[in-house]
Amino acid sequence: MIPTQHSLVIRIQGGGSDDDWGRFYSLYERPILAFASSHSLSEAECADVLQETMIKMLRVGFARFDPAKGRFTGFLFHVARCCVVDAVRRRGRREGRHVSINGTGELGGGGELELVEGWGDQHELDARAGVLG
Repeated sequence: MIPTQHSLVIRIQGGGSDDDWGRFYSLYERPILAFASSHSLSEAECADVLQETMIKMLRVGFARFDPAKGRFTGFLFHVARCCVVDAVRRRGRREGRHVSINGTGELGGGGELELVEGWGDQHELDARAGVLG
């Protein structure tokens, strides 16, 4: 786990300076990229995960972080994990595959991502979903 300077988090929660944001970015850039890469994402997908994580933290993440509920790094990497799941789902849509998390379609458990092959064409998917057409 990365030791987070609590004073840095508090300053950023209060708006933060450019130096604070720069320090935050430099502290977490490589760990987030490594985390994304550990989920078999391409270099471009990892860069997207980093960017999306930073944007989410900038927009609402720091306001939602509550130190009484846990460590900052746990919160940050939960945000990053959601971005990884989004990236895997985008890849699945691009490649025409259904993406299932842990084989159940839900988040949880061991955090394994599973791509399920053979979901057929759009007509077959609509039929399975009960769409008339």
